[in-house]
Amino acid sequence: MEVYATLLIIAGIYSLLFFLDRFYKTCSHYPYIQFLKGTGLEVRFLHIKWQTTALNRTFLRWGSGHSSFFSAWFQWGTYISVLLLPIAIILLIVTIFQTFSRKTTNNSVMEAVIPGVNLPASELGYYSLTLIISSIVHEAGHGIAAIREDVHLSNVGINLFFILPVAYVSLNSDDIQKLNPRKSLKIFCAGVWHNIMLSVVAYAVYMILPILFSSLYILNNGVIVTDIAKHSPLKGANGLYSNDKVIQIN
Repeated sequence: MEVYATLLIIAGIYSLLFFLDRFYKTCSHYPYIQFLKGTGLEVRFLHIKWQTTALNRTFLRWGSGHSSFFSAWFQWGTYISVLLLPIAIILLIVTIFQTFSRKTTNNSVMEAVIPGVNLPASELGYYSLTLIISSIVHEAGHGIAAIREDVHLSNVGINLFFILPVAYVSLNSDDIQKLNPRKSLKIFCAGVWHNIMLSVVAYAVYMILPILFSSLYILNNGVIVTDIAKHSPLKGANGLYSNDKVIQIN
């Protein structure tokens, strides 16, 4: 219930910002209009957009350096992304079929992940953080690959759709159309390639963490009580308390 109350508060803040934005623009409030131009902010209904050219030089520096590494990096990224494309399409079709099929059972190979439906709504913050990290890495791939192919980078920015943040890079479409198909494919596949490698790194960290922190916890030596339901019969003076360790059941 707290999550939905938080979402309502966020929606209220969006509504207030949208109202003030319409009000100041209708009145042609010069300081406000200059503020929007200076910061690159744009306020819409349940949507805030931010864009900047301040990172263009950074992308230019990244794309211009480490020439041999990035050439091999994006070349391999193109090969692997193209090879994995049919698999991704098949998995997508299977997921859609299982989602809408009445014969879908609990033994399904895949399941659509929907926060608030089959994932806890209380963890929406983690989903938003994951989305912004993955989209930044994704768009960085497009931006660096585009710089290497002499495509002009107009600006970068973030779109915040309610609580879902999505990064983006704005590339010159005319420059892309002048490229041969191989170079264009390299730019288009760069984002997917970066997300693939981000997944590999995240999985590697996930597998290594238990080893790194193994000295901080004990395995197979009971379970810790983290919380007890309010009306549980186990709660009481002679019962269990939070942080109790259960090592055996009579």
